Order: sequence, then C-alpha cells, then structure tokens
Amino acid sequence: MMLALLFSLAAAGQSASAAAPSDDLAGRIAGRLAPADVVAITINDGGDARSEELRDAISRAIRARGITIADATQATTHIDVSCGGNLREHACLAELRRASGSEIIAATTPRLITESADAAGLMSLEIRPVFAQRDPILDVAVAANRLFVLQPDALVSYERGDAGWRRVQSRPIPQARVWPRDLRGRVWLDGEAIDVRLPGMACRAAANAGTLACADENQPWPIALDNSGIDATRNYFTTREGLPFFGAAAVDSGSNPRWLVADLSGSLALLDSTRRVTATVGSADDVVAVGAACVSAPHVLVSTASSRQPNSDTLRLLRLAGQRTIASSSPLEIAGAVTALWSDRTASTATAVVRDPSGERYEALHIAIACDR
Repeated sequence: MMLALLFSLAAAGQSASAAAPSDDLAGRIAGRLAPADVVAITINDGGDARSEELRDAISRAIRARGITIADATQATTHIDVSCGGNLREHACLAELRRASGSEIIAATTPRLITESADAAGLMSLEIRPVFAQRDPILDVAVAANRLFVLQPDALVSYERGDAGWRRVQSRPIPQARVWPRDLRGRVWLDGEAIDVRLPGMACRAAANAGTLACADENQPWPIALDNSGIDATRNYFTTREGLPFFGAAAVDSGSNPRWLVADLSGSLALLDSTRRVTATVGSADDVVAVGAACVSAPHVLVSTASSRQPNSDTLRLLRLAGQRTIASSSPLEIAGAVTALWSDRTASTATAVVRDPSGERYEALHIAIACDR
C-alpha cells in the first residue's frame, strides 16, 4: 500500500468544481492489466463521495476489458489508490501490486484557480518521497548522491544511479540488549563522518567506508532541546528538570515561550527559558520545527492519530502566536502510522517515516514548507 500522498497540502474547504483525474487514472490502470488478472481495489482517501466516484470509474474501466474484480483474498493484482492535491492541481497515484512486483501509475488535472476562496490564508507543504522498503526504517540521511538508511540492526548506504538508489554497503549495529518498544534512532552526516544515535548507544564511522564503531553510552541527539540522549530502556527524552517528552521544536521569537514539546501524555506543552511548562496548546504524538524563507513566525509540524482513518496518522502545520497555535494548512491524512518525525539542523526540512497499516512497508519522506504557491 502506498504510505503517503506525494503532493502538497491543499487548502481547507476546497471545492470539488474541478474533477479529480479519475477517468484518466482509470484508463491508465486498465491499460496495464491482462485479461487473466483478478483485481482487488482499495481507495485510501477517507471513503467520501469522491472516493466512491473514483472506485466506480476504475471498476467500469476494468470491467470494460473483461477483467474480474474480486475481494483481496482472491485477487492476483491489488490496486491501491491515493488522491490529493495542492493549490494548482488534483492528483492520484495507483500502486499495482502483483507477485512479480509493483508499479506506480499517476494522473493529474489542473485545479480551477477560483476553486478555493480561503486559499490565500493558508500555506502548503511539499512532500517528497525519499526511500521505501519492507525492513523497518528509523531515519535517513541524504547528501548529494548518497543515502544512509538507519535500521534497527544496520546502517545501510546507497548511491544514486540511473535506475535509482543502488545498495553499496551494510554496516551491522551490535545488539547486546533487547531494544525498547517503538525503537527510535537518528543518523546524520558530520563532515565526512556519519553519526548514529540509538537508545543507550552512540555510533560513528567514515561516511565513505569502514565499520561502524559503537559504544554503550548516552550522548546528545540533534534535537531542538538540550538532552543527554535516550536511556537504553526508553524511547523518550528528558529535560534537565526531569520533564519527559517525545519531540521538541524551538519556537523562540525573541521572548518566551522558547520550546514546544510533545510530552508523554500526548499534550503539546510550551516551555519558557527555564524549561518550565507555561501552557498546553493542544495534543500531538510528536513535533518538530519547520521554517522557510517565505515565513517569519515560528511554525511546527505535528503528528497525531487520525480521527478519520484507523491505523493512520495526520500531519498538521501550525503557527505559534503567543500562547496558542493556529493551523497554517489543512491536515494531511497519512495512510499509515508516522513512526518517526525529525527535523534537520536548520529546521528547513522534516523527515517523516511512515509504516503502512499492514506493517509490511516503511517509507521515508522529506517535508518542507512550499514557498512557490
């Protein structure tokens, strides 16, 4: 199943005056099928009226070619469809999965520029896929034509080729202990070296070659709030004053508050310069800062459990205004669980790792505020 829409966030309350690209996508899907295929169709965008229109269009195109549609237990070909859009276009992606492999089919149509009366007050996010695989992903780091994928048992490096990422090396991570539940990890480049953090463990190696040297010790992780790492038996950080938290974003704009944290109760808490909680401003499972040249006020990206889709999460872009947060975009429903959310050192790009509802596939995404809308 596709893990996330590869589109910018659309403005809230958008009209349906410009049709989604259902007919175009349906025709392309039907053209990739053989008469002997038995097909199951899954639409991953909430079950609203437009979802049913899309399902009907695909079903008609498939049946017109004499191809059988069945449930998932009988199908030889599974079609997973996700749709979304930005301020310029509607888009749909379909993943055709067979025993022999999978392929992606995309279709887009322009959105009418008069479609959203409220668009001027909202921003959009650019969502860019980085890497996907069946093995769990904790974090990724990209530098030019190099990609480093942190897994629970190894750091795997890739080089970009004409056909995509090519696996180069796998460096094992020693496991002398049982990892905590919901394992977390970070990987980043530091000049020509690469650093890795895991609960109770710090690793380092040359980026181009060499084994990963790891030590059982707590060292700081590159997050917004001072920390000494994550204890070997835990999956959360703790401030110097003892406040536990999952994620933090620096929101200092010259005065208090200084940080916004997602605490263990699922609340978004504002911290002052002494790291004291001054207010709670909503709920979230994780939070990171995200900025851009086109924005001035502090912005954060938060993940929460979806209220619309089971086993799925929602990403929201929020702006901090004094002691409250204001939505800067409409929420993005993710088909799967956000298992990691990290910000780069400049807070210009966030990395999200998403696990699909079946738990059989992980995808890393880069997320940034789009300034060219």
